[in-house]
Amino acid sequence: MIATAILLAGLLAPGQALAEKKYHISNDLEASASVGGVWVFHDDVDAYMTYGVTLDYFINEFWSVEAEFLAYEFFMNADLDSDQKNFFRNYEVIPSAYVTQLLASMGYTASQQDVAAEYIEAVNRSAMPVPTRDENISGYGFTVGPRFNFFPTEMGGLFLAMGVGAAVTDEEVPYSGNTNFFSFKTEIGQDLRVTDNFSFLIRMGFRHLGGFNPQQLDGVGGSVGVGYTF
Repeated sequence: MIATAILLAGLLAPGQALAEKKYHISNDLEASASVGGVWVFHDDVDAYMTYGVTLDYFINEFWSVEAEFLAYEFFMNADLDSDQKNFFRNYEVIPSAYVTQLLASMGYTASQQDVAAEYIEAVNRSAMPVPTRDENISGYGFTVGPRFNFFPTEMGGLFLAMGVGAAVTDEEVPYSGNTNFFSFKTEIGQDLRVTDNFSFLIRMGFRHLGGFNPQQLDGVGGSVGVGYTF
């Protein structure tokens, strides 16, 4: 009986000590670094990668205010077929010399060949460049919003995070689109506490970049990260 009592005491004591720990308490600040990706529903953009930091200030164990700062790397579709590109989007230039030679062989006069050459040059100047996956289009942005932690335990908790903000890019994304974007996110995630200060975070959800028009970039994706609570 004495041995049994000692065993029960040994099993219950750690559990009671652990139960006293809080997942997050008022005035906690959690900083996390993450990397992720978003698959985009757009003809000209396949996906983009994200990496950055997220800060959460906890009002209590259930609610926090979340500020996210991310950098973006876009992966363009090599076979662009957006209706916003003109008919000549598949060509960087039209070889005007070949066209004038063809016209000459068909008996057109020199003046008619010059008019055709001028028209082709105008088309070349207005034609979209042909992007490839190797082109580096990047940007950065932020969102701010609430985070709600469902049923937090001493080991972590499931949470829902939302945010609104803005983003900018160094080139138009898509190419006939914008360089300044409104951004919105809604995510569900798991914050799994590894130690009293360190935790592992997994997030999945929906992200929106741009206005509400054909240039908008909507997508779904997720991220993984490591957090530290001060």
